[in-house]
Amino acid sequence: MYRVTVYERVEEIPSEQWNSLARGADFTLTTPMLALIQRSRPKMARFFMVWDATMTPRGAVPIYLLHESTTVSAYQRPDLMLRRVAGPEFECFVPGAKAILPAVSIGSHQVTSARVLIDRSIPVEEQQACISLLLSQIEEQARSWGACSICCPYVAGDDAVLRTVLLEHDYFSFPNVWLAVLDICWSSFSDYLQSLSGKRRHSIRRERLQIARAGVELSIAPLQLADVARLEILKGNVDAKYHGESARRPPSENSFLAVAARERPGEPLVVLARKEGEIVAFCLCYRYRDELYCEQVGFDYERTARLPLYFEVGYYQPITYAIEQKLKRIHYGAEAYKAKLWRGCHLELQTAFMKCFDLTTHQQLAACAAMLDEQRLS
Repeated sequence: MYRVTVYERVEEIPSEQWNSLARGADFTLTTPMLALIQRSRPKMARFFMVWDATMTPRGAVPIYLLHESTTVSAYQRPDLMLRRVAGPEFECFVPGAKAILPAVSIGSHQVTSARVLIDRSIPVEEQQACISLLLSQIEEQARSWGACSICCPYVAGDDAVLRTVLLEHDYFSFPNVWLAVLDICWSSFSDYLQSLSGKRRHSIRRERLQIARAGVELSIAPLQLADVARLEILKGNVDAKYHGESARRPPSENSFLAVAARERPGEPLVVLARKEGEIVAFCLCYRYRDELYCEQVGFDYERTARLPLYFEVGYYQPITYAIEQKLKRIHYGAEAYKAKLWRGCHLELQTAFMKCFDLTTHQQLAACAAMLDEQRLS
């Protein structure tokens, strides 16, 4: 009844049919974003689509082959994910990278709630059949690549269909990451402030007044290629601050920002803070349907050391824009949870599902995963 087509390149994907399966939260799985990710962060990839007898698309998902030398994110690489969640107490139960890598990652290559794309209009049992077929084909591809494991790193708590099928295919699970989301339900920024405590309202007003008195000019507009070189420097400052100077990448025409500015997937917007005419801070955002994704930030730390610009460009300006545009939701991603909760976000748990081809390794990791719960996530 169903058949699967596998594409080796993003350009081969029938975009209209693929994107018809995407919902608001699936922006990073749309073909423009898949192309951006593949060009700026190239990985061995395949793109799977499942069709019914009438050639109607019913499901789709990308997969990526992860190696120790090419993937360093502790939210995407399964061995690092397990070690991060296990912590010192249970780290001894996690084998070395050679037992887990290479690994195939199913779904978005961004830290996001995007999942397997599936036609939710068909009966649940048909959705399960489509996902089961996709998983079987993915497992064949993983074995042909010589992978040691398969991981679906971002499965939302409300995705019962996907969770059910993954368990039927003998995947074990463990909590991976909290993602912060802000639901927009206000008519103005003042209305938003009224939803916070008096102490928080006062603090935000004080921060914004400080920025205004410093002569900082704020704007939000489409990303421009002419600004990319400056934005790359500011983004490099953040990378170097938190990951060491070696994390700073030299400017490149294939950088995430450069490709985004040229090819403009979705509606790339950038919040800019200027001081004396020069950009000193930014936040890159994507608008997709009625949702906004905050993707990257950058700062000139020397010129903004005493200014609370992180919150202005990363929170208050996107919130103002979302309210004015009558958007429904802002996606703020992982980490800095206290600051995000303080400003009205709620957290959504993403669970990782994993399967190892070596039975002993699979059993060892499944036993370790059974000891982990969401309380271990910072």
